Amino acid sequence: MNTDSIFAGGAMTRVTSLDTIIVGGGAAAMAAAVSLFDLGVRDIALLIDSPRGSVSRYASSGLQNYYRLADYQGEGDSPSRMARDLSSDSIMDGDLAYTQAVHSLRAFYRLASLGVSFPVNSRGEYVSPEGGNKKSRRQISAGPDTAGEIYKKLSAAVAERNIRVYTSMQMVRLLTDPKDSRAVGLIALNLEKMNERHQRFTLFNCRNIVLATGGPGGVFHSEAAPVTHSGAHGAALRAGARAMNLTELDLGICAVRKCLCMNGPLQEAVPRYVSVDTNGKNPREFLYEAFSENPDQLYRLQKRKGAEWSFDAKKARSDGSSLIDLLVYQEIRKGRHVFMDYRVNSRGLEAQDLPYQRLRKLSEAVWKMLLKAGIDLSRTAVEVAPEIRSYHGGLWADEHFESNIAHLYPVGETASRLGVYGPDGASLSATQTSASAAALAIVSDRRGDELLDMETFASLVKEPLTSLQQQSEQFLSSLGKSVDDSQIGIRVMRSELGRRMDQAALVIRDTGKITAQIEVVRYMYEKLPEIAVPSARQDLAMYFQIQDLLLTDLAFLSAMISYKEKGGKSRGGFIIPDPSGMLPSSHLSEEYRYSLSDAQVSGKIQETAVDEKTLSCSHIWREKKPVNS
Repeated sequence: MNTDSIFAGGAMTRVTSLDTIIVGGGAAAMAAAVSLFDLGVRDIALLIDSPRGSVSRYASSGLQNYYRLADYQGEGDSPSRMARDLSSDSIMDGDLAYTQAVHSLRAFYRLASLGVSFPVNSRGEYVSPEGGNKKSRRQISAGPDTAGEIYKKLSAAVAERNIRVYTSMQMVRLLTDPKDSRAVGLIALNLEKMNERHQRFTLFNCRNIVLATGGPGGVFHSEAAPVTHSGAHGAALRAGARAMNLTELDLGICAVRKCLCMNGPLQEAVPRYVSVDTNGKNPREFLYEAFSENPDQLYRLQKRKGAEWSFDAKKARSDGSSLIDLLVYQEIRKGRHVFMDYRVNSRGLEAQDLPYQRLRKLSEAVWKMLLKAGIDLSRTAVEVAPEIRSYHGGLWADEHFESNIAHLYPVGETASRLGVYGPDGASLSATQTSASAAALAIVSDRRGDELLDMETFASLVKEPLTSLQQQSEQFLSSLGKSVDDSQIGIRVMRSELGRRMDQAALVIRDTGKITAQIEVVRYMYEKLPEIAVPSARQDLAMYFQIQDLLLTDLAFLSAMISYKEKGGKSRGGFIIPDPSGMLPSSHLSEEYRYSLSDAQVSGKIQETAVDEKTLSCSHIWREKKPVNS
């Protein structure tokens, strides 16, 4: 690692040169850093904007599993079998699935060696709960805070290895060499030096970039992620990286803005669902009303919802657990607030104990986790809503988790590493398997590409850095000015963008609303320097976040339109209204009438590219790759 300075953008700017930089501060980023270090690559560093933005650091739930190859006596598992199960939902490439299966035990045992408290039997085998089929026996849990524990152990491992960490640095541009379409570095906004023009940006000249920035935080308002989480998909798309399967996501009922999935015993305790108006008045047990003729069916579905937490269009029929999600979502769209109340039994439920007492019997560990987070369910109800837990689509990656841009490795939730459905725990384990695979690919790379010399690097960075400086000055020049009718405060803008995406495409994907939102996104991207107004100099960071977010929104929305034009119907985490389809309940309005997906898109993978100059997207549909092993 060495440092230098170049004159560009009207200022002397610091350049740090190193072999590999890992962008992100969550479990995938930490795993990549530890893997590279342990494989002998020491010229590395982590680039983190804010540790408070890490989803894995704060994610919790009533049931949290880690998915890995079953390796104890009598299981008879194999990477090929696991890969076939991972890719069985028809839109996950077999080579990507096989890589994750192969790296499954390597990644798992690294976590175990770091001290993650996975359960072990008297013979030293790491075992899953008794019962279940072969697929479920791959699941293992260190408790309701498994993701948080993994993050803490990996973070400690990074510190123990003295791996360099650049904090308060927000990546705003990826740099590529147009001669051979490879990543050669990045431009970061120094969040602690935004007031000083010559220190506002920092340059990194590197041979490899591991992009571990998580899902595209902020695309939707309803996300089970810290509000500070932003992601970096837009920067990658701008640089020419392709995306894949952007239509797919995983969502379910969560505690609003608490990064808490209401699954497992939190549902099995059968709490009362109640809604109130905007003033907190006029309570209604709307779920009981929908099942008033057979309330026992409601309670059975609630218990089943514990294990079937993710919303699934297949399970939203009249006897399916995901019908609960639709009824909750409809109530919220009416302008009401929905709560899960553990202090009172639901109407019609004959029980001597109360929901919070049943919860404690089911899992004292969950109860203690909630208390530690300041949630006492014996004293208060929890506001809930359908929220996104993870994105199953993301940046395109090959079997080594390398992008179509050479030397750019998207890992964790940044990459498209799952299909429509993923086995419970696969999303968490993918943060580790993808990082492990990328690290091994970097170590094994024999292409001979070297760091750019400073003269060549300066020639590539001059134009984008000058543009960023000019945008910064223009944006900050509006500081302190009043907002007119054609402008909007930058902080209001981000929240409003997410809410508009919720309305267009969160659970119900309305083609008309999606098309209208595409035009809004294009307008805002083109006019952003003119219409965005800061309230403080620190808002410059949000300006660049929104710039990337708008490109990401465009890719997601365009992918949804392409999916519909291809003949795709409702599947996984969303429904597309269909007047000739089924209506799961007479208590749902007609917009919830839908049909399930069919052979038009089965087995086909959608790839998406963004053209920043024309603000247009192109899509390729191809057959998924089989598992070859």
